[in-house]
Amino acid sequence: MFNAEAALVPLEGARQPDPRNERVLFRLAGVQFDMKHFELARETVMEAIRQVPSEWSYYYLLGLADKATKRLAEARRNLELAVRLNPKTVDAFNHLIELP
Repeated sequence: MFNAEAALVPLEGARQPDPRNERVLFRLAGVQFDMKHFELARETVMEAIRQVPSEWSYYYLLGLADKATKRLAEARRNLELAVRLNPKTVDAFNHLIELP
């Protein structure tokens, strides 16, 4: 079973030498999301997006965090962007159709 809290320490450590490393930021945001720290996950994944704005999975995670924090318009926009960047992403599309 995945232990999110145990994963935070090495991810935070990996972030220290290169705080703008988008892959570390994305993984850290994923752990924050799993721990239901949705606002923190949003902030972290937005930093990853600033580094690499063309990665669909970053928008997908941002859309999920937006959905969890009831930012439904933003969730729709970010999930639509994830689908545009990767039309084969079924998960993002499925979350999109759940939005009002």
